[in-house]
Amino acid sequence: MRRDEPLSFFTPSNCRIRIRHNKPHFIVDQGIYFVTFCEFDSLPFGLIEDIERRLRKDASSAEDYRRRFVRECEIELDRHRGRCSLRDPRLAGVVFDALRFFNGNGHVMISWCVMPNHVHALFYLERGDDLEHLVHSWKSYTAKECNRLLGVHGRFWQRDYFDRVIRTPVQLEHVIRYIRNNPRKGGLIDWPFVSFDPEWESAVIALRGKNR
Repeated sequence: MRRDEPLSFFTPSNCRIRIRHNKPHFIVDQGIYFVTFCEFDSLPFGLIEDIERRLRKDASSAEDYRRRFVRECEIELDRHRGRCSLRDPRLAGVVFDALRFFNGNGHVMISWCVMPNHVHALFYLERGDDLEHLVHSWKSYTAKECNRLLGVHGRFWQRDYFDRVIRTPVQLEHVIRYIRNNPRKGGLIDWPFVSFDPEWESAVIALRGKNR
C-alpha cells in the first residue's frame, strides 16, 4: 500500500461484526487497526471483572462501554503489573523485530511499541478477516522465542487482545502520538523499542486537512 492511496475508515455501512470470546469486534477491509496484546499476568482476571462490573452500571451505551473498558485497561497496563518480562531487552527485541519482519504480508505497519508487559501495534490491513490470524502469528512466534530465552515453557501472552478500527484521521493522529509517547508516560527513558514510519506523518497531516 502507498501512503497516498485512499484508506477505509470505520463507518456503519462498511463494517462487519465478528463475535470473539463473547464480545463483538468490528471488521473493515483496507482499514487501519490499533491492536494491544498483553503478557499473561499483566491484567489479573479479578481486576478485569471489577472494571467490567463498574462499567455495566456506568456506561451509557455499548460503544461507551467498549471505549472506557479499553482506556481503563491501558491505564492499568502502564502500571507495569505482573512479571514484565519485556523489560529484558533480549525479549523486547524479539517482539519488536517480529512485528517489523512480518511487515508487508497483507498489512503495513505504521507504528508499534513494546512495553514491559504489553505491545501496541498500529497498521493498515488489506483484509479485515485476516486480523485474528495476523495477531496469532505474532503472538505464537514471539511466545516460543521469549520462552526459549527464559528457559521456560507455558503461557506467555493473554489469550485475547484489544482491537480498535480507526474511524477518522484525527483519531489516527491521536493513536500515533499515544504510541510514540507511551514509553515516556510509563517512565521509560530512552526506551528503544518504539517505531514509527515517518512517511506516514505527511499522509496523516494531509488526511486531517482534507477532512476539516
